[in-house]
Amino acid sequence: MSSDREVSMKTVPFSGKKADFVAWEEKFLAGAKRKGYKEVILGKVEIPKDDIVLFSSKDEDKERIKTRERNEFAYSDLILAIGTTTSSGKVAFNLIRNSKSDDYADGNAAVAFKNLRNKYMPRSAQTLSKLHKAFYQSKLKKRADPDVYIMYMEDMRARIEDVDTTMKMTDDHFMLHIIN
Repeated sequence: MSSDREVSMKTVPFSGKKADFVAWEEKFLAGAKRKGYKEVILGKVEIPKDDIVLFSSKDEDKERIKTRERNEFAYSDLILAIGTTTSSGKVAFNLIRNSKSDDYADGNAAVAFKNLRNKYMPRSAQTLSKLHKAFYQSKLKKRADPDVYIMYMEDMRARIEDVDTTMKMTDDHFMLHIIN
């Protein structure tokens, strides 16, 4: 087996647990960039439907053929990344598998990834409210490691910004909360 083949088969495992999603997503997207299908998985390029006949001899079809192939690799990596030994893993697996349709018999990686994001990183007002409450009620406990606390707070800040990009917190505002 060639080393290229071995590298392409490595996936970042996801447990299906909400607490693991943010780190898994970041790692998976880093791998997707290296493998050349990040734009496909984020839905930034249109994936040609299965019923569209493409010819490798036509210049205008060559890029669409590559996009279709990248979709297949992305879908494969997504489905292989999911552990199915737990019920939460089975839920994540089904979210990906549900991206299959008449238009995309082998799955649509962009739809699958969107399904995962909608499940594990909802962008609702309720989610934003919970994150704000957790952020502003958080206090450094006695004898706790300040570095761990600051890292936790930075993660909360990033999650708030992920839910609502208009909620960018200034560094000064962030530091005021940390030291108070």
